[in-house]
Amino acid sequence: MSGEVLYIRNIAIMATLLTASNIDLKERRIPNITVIAMFIYGLLDIVYVLVVEKGFTDLSKEILIEKVLGFIVATLICVLSRYISKEGLGAGDVKMLAALGFTLGLTVFLQMMIFTAVFALILTLIMLATHKLDKTSTLPFAPYMALGMGVVFLINL
Repeated sequence: MSGEVLYIRNIAIMATLLTASNIDLKERRIPNITVIAMFIYGLLDIVYVLVVEKGFTDLSKEILIEKVLGFIVATLICVLSRYISKEGLGAGDVKMLAALGFTLGLTVFLQMMIFTAVFALILTLIMLATHKLDKTSTLPFAPYMALGMGVVFLINL
């Protein structure tokens, strides 16, 4: 994908994640429209590559495989997380992570998840230490996704 198109797509992803984060902080939910938008960005990537490459080439196959693997791995991570922890991830978190897995592809999704997990761990430990949380508290996860995604975009500039 060309640099300009990738830049615009990344701005759209961040704007969508920031919108979802704002709503998640206030209402403890991620709206379906933000999840749908995220999936659409991934579909637009595929359409763009098919048009630029003039059909189904090796590059477009690689991109499609990367996106499908990202979706599968994201879904597996979410299912395992929901199974292991009683209320670890909400349904909106699961849907958004699956959409991000598809849109970003496996490699970038895993990078984002590493930073997301690190931010979530550090900030949760700080909030527990300062007694702003207890072990029964729930936290919105979309802001951590936005932080993780922001770091990945900055690293890949």
